[in-house]
Amino acid sequence: MSKKLIVVAEDETAYGSLLKLELEKQGYRVVLTFNGDDFLTAIRHQKPDLTLLDLVMPIKNGFEALSEMKKDQELKDIKVIVLSNLGQDEEIERVKKIGVNDYLVKSDEEFYNVIEKIKKLL
Repeated sequence: MSKKLIVVAEDETAYGSLLKLELEKQGYRVVLTFNGDDFLTAIRHQKPDLTLLDLVMPIKNGFEALSEMKKDQELKDIKVIVLSNLGQDEEIERVKKIGVNDYLVKSDEEFYNVIEKIKKLL
C-alpha cells in the first residue's frame, strides 16, 4: 500500500517545516509549497489525497488557489483542510461556500489535533 500524499501550502517556513516533519513521522508523504501558485502546480502534478491550505500567502492567496482548484474537474474532489490564522466568521463562511472539508485556526489547534483531523479524513 502506498503512503497517502498531502500537499501543504504554508508561507511560514518554520511552521510548514514542522508540519511536514510531524506528518512524515505519521507515515504520510508530504510536499511543502510556500505560495498559492506553487500549491496549484503541485496538486496538478501530484494529485494528492489531501491538502492543507493556508489562506494568507504570497503570489496567489489561499482563497484564489482554492477557487481555482474547485473549478478544475481533475482537482475539485481533492480533500482540503484550511489551516490559517484567519478566524473571522466571514473568512470561514467564504471558504466553506467554495468547498472545504474542515477549517482550523492555527493558533487554536494543537499539532496532534491537526494530525487527528487529517487521519479522520484519510
